Order: sequence, then C-alpha cells, then structure tokens
Amino acid sequence: MLNRTIAAVIVAVAMSACASSGKIKELEDGDWQIDCSGGFYNWSGCHSLAKRICGKGGFEIVSQITNEGGSNVGSNDWSVAGSIITRSMVVSCR
Repeated sequence: MLNRTIAAVIVAVAMSACASSGKIKELEDGDWQIDCSGGFYNWSGCHSLAKRICGKGGFEIVSQITNEGGSNVGSNDWSVAGSIITRSMVVSCR
C-alpha cells in the first residue's frame, strides 16, 4: 500500500513537472499507461516518465503502440484523419 502511495505522489509530481511530456494513467491491474502522442514527442519521453513512475526498481514494457509510418502520419494536415502521430505504451513496475 505504501508503494502505491509513493507511486501516486511521484506520478503527481511528474505530471505537474512534465505536463506536456505525456499523459499517465494507472490501470486496474497496477500497470501504467503512458501516452506520448504528437510530433514534438518521441519514445524517450515515454521511457523517462516510466522511470519516474517506477523508480529504482525499473520497469518492463508490456506494450507499445504507434501509428508512425502511416501514409498521412506526421503531415499535420488537420483535414486528413490520422495525420497526428500517436504513441502509447503500457509498463509494469518491477
């Protein structure tokens, strides 16, 4: 229980300090979903947030999903559906 409280505090600090770096959500099973979508972000931002959430124990990547490489992705043509880069990963703290 104490670890969850500490993790919640770390997440709150990370979110306030790096609000533009991604969105963090604790899942029902205790894993964490991190969203680093957008043309200004990359996977290293998601990894940095995962390190902050999980601390010294580290983390394991459960899944990573992106639409990078699609025909319209990254064009920032707001009139074309799917032109925004999406990145999402789920991590499990060790």
